[in-house]
Amino acid sequence: MLFITNGSRPPREQKQNVACHSAHTVTTSETTAWKVMPADLPLPAPGDVIRKNVEEVRVVFSVIDRQGHFVNDISPADLEVKDTDRAIDELTGFARTSNLPLRLGLVVDSSESMAREFGQQQRAAGEFLRNIVRPEYDRAFVMTFATRVDARRTYVHGGDDVEKLTMQAQSGGQTALYDAICSACTDELMNMQEELPIRRVLILLSDGEDTQSLHTLPDALDWAQRPGIAIYAITVHKPRGDYPGDRVLRELASATGGRAFILKNYNQLAPVFSEIESELRAQYVVTYRRSVAPPHSGFHPLQISVRNHPGLKVNFRRGYFAATRYGE
Repeated sequence: MLFITNGSRPPREQKQNVACHSAHTVTTSETTAWKVMPADLPLPAPGDVIRKNVEEVRVVFSVIDRQGHFVNDISPADLEVKDTDRAIDELTGFARTSNLPLRLGLVVDSSESMAREFGQQQRAAGEFLRNIVRPEYDRAFVMTFATRVDARRTYVHGGDDVEKLTMQAQSGGQTALYDAICSACTDELMNMQEELPIRRVLILLSDGEDTQSLHTLPDALDWAQRPGIAIYAITVHKPRGDYPGDRVLRELASATGGRAFILKNYNQLAPVFSEIESELRAQYVVTYRRSVAPPHSGFHPLQISVRNHPGLKVNFRRGYFAATRYGE
């Protein structure tokens, strides 16, 4: 596994046990019913710290129209938010943002089934990382998998090093897809406690057909949903019907608030990476107090829709995990 910091190496923190706490809830000193934050959240200066004392749930989402264009004029009054079927009427925060810091993992399938155009895939992925990783705010890693998950980790500075390192991976072998997703989602970088709003994302390049994993699809979804990681899945194959792996990739994306891209040829890779970059830089953040949600522990299903606009699609994660009953 290769870490791209495009800057200095982040401090190592004690790894969190994501099975035993919720990475979706945050705390804040905000006391009003809700506030509209700036249209573009300002990036904090490195080292800035926000003090917090009230537990909140934070959800990042995007809105797309029927033509696939991002909708940037949604207001709090347009939203319907439900937590475990309970309407959330009191929002503590709402913002449109184009600059949330990213914690990004690029997960590349190097198995035999992906060997034909592996080099082209690596070059497009390297260019994507060079474009999207900002030195002061973003952290990323590259990870390859086939029969086994490559657990090697090397911090690099981005630029030409990114493409060079992605090109070092060798293709061949079986496909341990679910093991790779679980490994990426439990990585230290994806589970650090962050004081400020961030976006956790996996970019998955795979045909979606697992042949080797010890883990299952429900395991992969569980580990992605706990720290709030959105999966953007990309596959390329001839347009001759629906491949079994396509359904897997769509489920991974839909359940986590990402998107699945089923492409006809590898020439579409660069435009898709550009579209993903645009989406990650054009999102909304909404927060509400944990106390107004149902108090049970475990998984809380989420629903977000735009009132009176049935043609708009909202991409958001399906839910979050609450570690304990609120107030205990």
